[in-house]
Amino acid sequence: MGHTIRYITLLKETFTFPQSLGILGGKPGASTYIAGVQDDRALYLDPHEVQPAVNIASDNLEADTSSYHCSTVRDMPLDLIDPSLAIGFYCRDKDDFDDFCSPASELAEQANGAPLFTVVQSVQPSKQMYNQDDGSGCSGYGVSDNIDVKDLDGSGETGEDEWQIL
Repeated sequence: MGHTIRYITLLKETFTFPQSLGILGGKPGASTYIAGVQDDRALYLDPHEVQPAVNIASDNLEADTSSYHCSTVRDMPLDLIDPSLAIGFYCRDKDDFDDFCSPASELAEQANGAPLFTVVQSVQPSKQMYNQDDGSGCSGYGVSDNIDVKDLDGSGETGEDEWQIL
């Protein structure tokens, strides 16, 4: 039971990240979208619940949006969540990713050797990204052991401060 409590504490902490999108998971045989937590309960939506289509055009002031809201909050104990889940984060740019890395690293340190996920600063990989020309006049990148976050903006800059999520 101690491992379960440790993981629940770590899962709850992910919801404090500004980049958190929630968790896809649930009870065995029942997928849910966990949007938040309160105390030791997961607050969730059922993605399988069909909603009527609503015309929300700006000139339709009488649009019935009542199905957009829940009349009751669905919740379940966090210790019943199936361990097969996906934790979602969204970083809108490199600076946001850098802001994510610090608390994510701190969370991994709190895990006593069993983190939910890790973020590591990479060192020189054994295989480098390399520019290859296949003879067609088009260049591409070869296989690498790391993802060069600094090059995602297309600037062509690489550096030693590269981050990876594992």
